[in-house]
Amino acid sequence: MKYKSINVRILDYTPNPEQLCAIAAKNCQSRIMPKHVNSPEKLLDVVVGSGHYSVIEHASITYGIEGVSRALSHQLVRHRIAAYSQQSQRHVPPESVIEPPRSVKENARALEIFNKTTKDCTDGYNELINELNIPEEDARYILQNRVTTNIVDTMNFRELVQSLFPQRICERAQTEIRNVSYAMLGGVKLIAPNIFKNAGTNCLIGQCKETEKTPNCHKVRTNIKKLDDIIESYREEFNELTPGEWMNIDYVPMDFEFKTNFQIKKVC
Repeated sequence: MKYKSINVRILDYTPNPEQLCAIAAKNCQSRIMPKHVNSPEKLLDVVVGSGHYSVIEHASITYGIEGVSRALSHQLVRHRIAAYSQQSQRHVPPESVIEPPRSVKENARALEIFNKTTKDCTDGYNELINELNIPEEDARYILQNRVTTNIVDTMNFRELVQSLFPQRICERAQTEIRNVSYAMLGGVKLIAPNIFKNAGTNCLIGQCKETEKTPNCHKVRTNIKKLDDIIESYREEFNELTPGEWMNIDYVPMDFEFKTNFQIKKVC
């Protein structure tokens, strides 16, 4: 099977999400429901900074994630306050696999075993279907987690801030989903910079909940700084887009282990 690069796209999101969340927040302490909030960023700084995340549940975002492994998709769907639509192996025969992780590529014998096992599984799958007339839904049991898939993922902002990013940007997360999560975070920082200003892992605010640390824990702060610099370099271009236009973001400076392409569509 051929290798496939990861593509992450922002397909849609709540228009003016920070204004909406600020209205929701202000409504909690207003006699008359507000229709507009002046300087929503100031209110959101206080509300989100104080941990009152219920108001940001009103905004959501939809990602199109393409070319990730089945190992990643199994991890992603554990974040339950979300909607997922995944490519079906019953109807779409697998044609590609994720590239080997760096730990495998740097070990010649490991890479040999890795690729041989993939070939054996793929050959067996094709033989079951093409020569033995086994249904695809049954033959797929032989496939590896390395096989790629596409998934559409819709999450509200609270799920991103409190669940996905703290767990999957953490250095203890597997590299592939960590790379994808950084890409997802970068895009939403363009859309709602005040809500996601301090988004990331719990260690950034001194509240790490992991029982075991890794030697790479310090990298999170450095990587978030890199990410912020990248996103700020695209902000003016993004603001000038007309609704419906797409923009590519180059994440090469992040030095992702798994090549991850990123696109965002301007909604409003």
